[in-house]
Amino acid sequence: VSQIENLINKKVDALIMAPISAEGIAAIVNEAVKKKIPVYFLGEAAHTKNLTGYASENDYDLGFRGMDWLCRNIKGRGKIAILAGPAGNTYTESINKGARAALKNYPDVKLVDEKWGDSEDPAVGQELAENLLNATPDLNGFFVVEAQVHGVANTLKERKLTDKVALATVYPFQETIPYIQDGSVDYGVTGYSLTNARIILNTVIRNLNGEFEVPR
Repeated sequence: VSQIENLINKKVDALIMAPISAEGIAAIVNEAVKKKIPVYFLGEAAHTKNLTGYASENDYDLGFRGMDWLCRNIKGRGKIAILAGPAGNTYTESINKGARAALKNYPDVKLVDEKWGDSEDPAVGQELAENLLNATPDLNGFFVVEAQVHGVANTLKERKLTDKVALATVYPFQETIPYIQDGSVDYGVTGYSLTNARIILNTVIRNLNGEFEVPR
């Protein structure tokens, strides 16, 4: 919010936001629009009608597809854990809702635990995975958001469980590629963040040049 306030005071020509909380910035977005600054969103949008453009991933769908793959991979039966990322973030909450919707289609898959935490820190994933495996040694799979999957993969390698425990992730990072190549991360589902960023920036430039407006 303070960053947006500073940019409003600088009288920028447009704002592009990739918010963590759709609710948390709605008021300041409305304030920017009142001051004739068009606002665009990338990834998630604030809960406001005062937006000019929006390029989005379907995080619910990504969560659904990741969980559906995991459940199918373990033959629709077994025990799994979810490492959902930071609580209260609009995108992680959407991923989680999609994952849980997919899980309902597999009544013989038991969710033994769900942990929320820093999704960009592999050390968090490693600690959570170790604790979960200590509590449930016969765990069949992990559903993990973002780079904490690296820590989970490292734990599975150390315990020689890579071939026994399925590991699916949503939003793998560039650094996840070696884990996919060596088979320690089994499945990753992601969107088109770079493409979306190009789309929204091109839209802003064209709008400012008076070329077109994005249809509501």
